[in-house]
Amino acid sequence: MNILIRFLAWVEKFIIAFNKLGLINTCKIFILGRLTNRNLKLFLPNNLLFIFRGNKDLGVVSHFYKEGYKIENTQEKPIRTILDCGANIGDETARFLLHHPSAEICAMEAEKSNFELLKSNFETVYNVKTIQAAIYSLEKRLKISKRTSSMESFSVVEFEDNSEMKFEESVEALTILTVMNQMGWKEIDILKLDIEGAEYDLFTKNYVNWIDKVNCFIFEVPDNDKPGSTQAIFSALTGISFNTYICGENLVLIKSSLPWSLKKVVGFEI
Repeated sequence: MNILIRFLAWVEKFIIAFNKLGLINTCKIFILGRLTNRNLKLFLPNNLLFIFRGNKDLGVVSHFYKEGYKIENTQEKPIRTILDCGANIGDETARFLLHHPSAEICAMEAEKSNFELLKSNFETVYNVKTIQAAIYSLEKRLKISKRTSSMESFSVVEFEDNSEMKFEESVEALTILTVMNQMGWKEIDILKLDIEGAEYDLFTKNYVNWIDKVNCFIFEVPDNDKPGSTQAIFSALTGISFNTYICGENLVLIKSSLPWSLKKVVGFEI
């Protein structure tokens, strides 16, 4: 019975992916992707060529057929700037590009191999800038570590003793304000965070000079990575009025003064 239930669940997901991505892409994800960890190519509905590493990235590409978010903007107030922190190989970056093709997008990823693929996936897209760095409350080099075998489980922490720091095991950390200055942005329309517990430090230190410049926050509840992170986020946002939504694994906060709303979408759809 359990085998039958798992098979039916697999079939259901396959059909959803087929409807959103087509047969060839779906077979690469559900069949070939389970048999290899070599690079495979997807051709997404917005004509983006997207490369993933077979079974290493099945969790990442599942975002293309699971429930996700679309921030509905207006002609009077379009979404112009998007910062994707913890972009991995660019699954949500691709979603942002589909929904907001005219926006400037900055995608940041700390881990080297993930970043190399992220950069490759968007190197021909003029309005997507990729940066290999962690987002943090301070500018310094951080220790990067892998908590599980997943390519989605890299985290960053401060070195206890800088004399033990090895450059190849560390990554540059930038603050939100530094990235805004580098991009020439006065505000961030969408800030998406998937930074494996570093949210706690981001929202408890040095956040006053940027937090009111963000119009929409998107993040998974990070308390499994760092207990108290969600409370820290909402404490930092005290005094700023947001409409709050739950979408799949994500919390979405949109400033209540804006004429934007959340639309739930399934997979890679408009």
